[in-house]
Amino acid sequence: MGFLRNLAEQLKTLWNQTSASARVGLIAATIVCMGAIAGVGYWSSRPQYVPIASNLGPTEAAEIVSKLDGGGIPNQLNYSGST
Repeated sequence: MGFLRNLAEQLKTLWNQTSASARVGLIAATIVCMGAIAGVGYWSSRPQYVPIASNLGPTEAAEIVSKLDGGGIPNQLNYSGST
């Protein structure tokens, strides 16, 4: 506990010794870092789709999509509806 109190006191002293422009810079850098962490978290949580079949007819594609949907598996068709 003493370590945390000592660290907090040192940070408070350092903060009081910095200029206003340095404080703004530190706050801006903190916001940018938090945004980057949130962005990477969002990006990494999105599913990555890979082709499982190509050059399918509409009937075959619909059958595969139906089975994937029935299993609760997220899926996407390409713009032509064949992959």
